[in-house]
Amino acid sequence: GKGRAHALSHGTGTRQTVQEFFDGYFKKEWYGRIQDFVKGHFNGGAGLRTIVTNGIGANDQFMWSLARMYNANKPASAPTWYHVTTARDGKVLAEKGLIKPANTLFIDISRSGGTWEGVEVGMRSLGAGFNKRITLANGGAIAAIGKAAAKKGNYEPLIIGMSPDIGGRNMHRKTTIYY
Repeated sequence: GKGRAHALSHGTGTRQTVQEFFDGYFKKEWYGRIQDFVKGHFNGGAGLRTIVTNGIGANDQFMWSLARMYNANKPASAPTWYHVTTARDGKVLAEKGLIKPANTLFIDISRSGGTWEGVEVGMRSLGAGFNKRITLANGGAIAAIGKAAAKKGNYEPLIIGMSPDIGGRNMHRKTTIYY
């Protein structure tokens, strides 16, 4: 019934829906900063051709499907979205010429900041020159990679801390992809 549908709209272990969290915090605090980052690093946004999200576990639970839906329905001028969970995924995209450092935004996502798969992707892609990055992590190696990318690119790092009730690898509540 109606009560059950309402209960299902909330994340596990939270009284707040993902939409409430997005509108009440994420959009107010970060949406404008992200837009400014993209405009500042990609010729007002027009130079952004690809977005690569890097995350595993809860952060990629629906990522593949969302990327496919986005890519199937995006305007021709909009950037293409790829999702990677291993360093091999990123290497294949680069070898095929699908991503280039000058026009690619990496978004690294790891609540702990230490997920080994994400760290490996971050380190290898940074070593390959992909230094335009937004980082969502509560510290660890992923945040350090975001800071290193900013230093290489001569900009202030955009590192977004994640709410402590965002689940890790085996959780799904308020996973960052929903923002």
